[in-house]
Amino acid sequence: MVKEAIYHIPDYPYVDPIDTSSLYFRLRAKKGDEIKRIAVHYGNKYLFSKSRHVIDLSFERSDGLFSYYSAIAPLDDRRIAYVFELVDRKGDSLFLTERGLTESYRFEDSYKDYFQFPYVHESDCVHVPSWVEGARFYQIFPDRFKMGNRDKDLTYVNMAWGASPERDSHAGGDLRGIIDSLDYIKEVGANAIYLTPIFLSGTNHKYDTLDYMKIDPQFGSEDDLRELIDKAHRKGMRIILDGVYNHMSFFSDKFQDVVENGYGSPYAKWFCLKGEKPSFLKRNYETFSSAAYMPKINVDNAEAEHYLQDVALHYLELGIDGWRLDVGDEISHRFWRRLHDIVKERFPEAILIGENWHVGPSFLRGDEFDGMMNYPLYYAMVDFIVAKCLSAKEMADRLNDIYLLYRKNVTKMMLNLIDSHDTARFITLAKGNVKALETAMAIIVFYPGMPCIYYGDEIPLEGEMDPDCRRCFPWEKASSISQHSKTVRSLLDLKSREPFRSGEFHATEKDGLLRLERRLGSEEAALEINMGKSPLSLDGKPLISNASKIDVLSEGEFAIRLG
Repeated sequence: MVKEAIYHIPDYPYVDPIDTSSLYFRLRAKKGDEIKRIAVHYGNKYLFSKSRHVIDLSFERSDGLFSYYSAIAPLDDRRIAYVFELVDRKGDSLFLTERGLTESYRFEDSYKDYFQFPYVHESDCVHVPSWVEGARFYQIFPDRFKMGNRDKDLTYVNMAWGASPERDSHAGGDLRGIIDSLDYIKEVGANAIYLTPIFLSGTNHKYDTLDYMKIDPQFGSEDDLRELIDKAHRKGMRIILDGVYNHMSFFSDKFQDVVENGYGSPYAKWFCLKGEKPSFLKRNYETFSSAAYMPKINVDNAEAEHYLQDVALHYLELGIDGWRLDVGDEISHRFWRRLHDIVKERFPEAILIGENWHVGPSFLRGDEFDGMMNYPLYYAMVDFIVAKCLSAKEMADRLNDIYLLYRKNVTKMMLNLIDSHDTARFITLAKGNVKALETAMAIIVFYPGMPCIYYGDEIPLEGEMDPDCRRCFPWEKASSISQHSKTVRSLLDLKSREPFRSGEFHATEKDGLLRLERRLGSEEAALEINMGKSPLSLDGKPLISNASKIDVLSEGEFAIRLG
């Protein structure tokens, strides 16, 4: 055995309470190492030297360098001590403890160096809201989806529906248009809606909030939001809103008070100032990115923190099912931990999804975000399907790498996207190749977590980077049922079934195919994708496929099979 590769830490995600009666163990070793058996000795830490259980770890998955072994052990006591034993092909053992690797071990003295999970509290376990495992999200940029209220003040509308959007374009979409389209969204196959910001703002995107407690009249009123929530819930659909807590508008009344009064303003400490009085031209205050019109909020200030907590609770009380949290990785862990506790105490079934364009294990330990927008998965799909710079083997390794980052229940709450209001649309990246888009959709449905399509992906709607990715929804095309829209519906519908909801996940390469598997008990499903130049034969008729021939996968095609 290669000792240098053997690794475990007594912390997430290498030891993880699934619930108060079961504990997940993981150990890493060199890929292809000559290991015959890996076992974990575990039990009550006070009685460990005399009485303990032994359970074998099974091979779980590999990445480019390592193999990972795991087991879920039943608990009869919540105070856990544990020691790993590794046996090579010759029958020789190594023991892994806090002291490292040793060739022998005295359990009589184990109190000195066993690993421990001192106590499994219920609050240590990651709670997955009951609706999440079957969730299929539909993201909407409200100004461009549908205008439902034509009696409102339309003087702000400055583009014809369907015209090419500019940075300052307003097309007139609103909450009434979304209410009127709930049946359509459900028919697409979605049962949850994520709305980009809807609060009072001076822009079309609304990420520069003027007043968090007021719905922008361009979109409607709080009554309209309440109606949307109520009607969506009656149809078995969920609603989450976009919470912009990292920054607000330069022109908000709070920041304008600081502009006028400097440090004499009661809101001065709400922001990150770099001068006596903030100046738009001097930019002597911290901002989101380099946007002078979006000053950064100092969430370490108690008054600002309490205000944002009140905002989050207000709309949860109104009935929303959670928040997508903008620029989540630039806000303090303390803020998120406190918000998490306040929200979960009153709304345990609500979900908190952070925006982070990179991996973020420190935010996903179970006490801050429930999940995040899964951009690393998105990047991997672009590399594999569009750029074609990953082999099937490399893609399997990448998918396993991403999966291994997080606690097991956290992986169920990742938001798996194929594009968004911030990215060029996948169909455009793929130069109009519909099969490429469908293959990406198959991956986000198959991968653990919540698939999220962006309004128009079912058409499919084209779009370069912002603002072009925020085109108006082409309702004239939505009425016609295409083969693509049927495939989208069939894929999203899978998420309502086992093993696609909660089955174990594995990614491998087999015969040149990328093969993703989900397993739950005796139920198994496999997604096979061919990104190679040569056609590959399939055995048996697939459940869903975008292949031109039933028994052959050509380049860029996928097939999903059961059993």
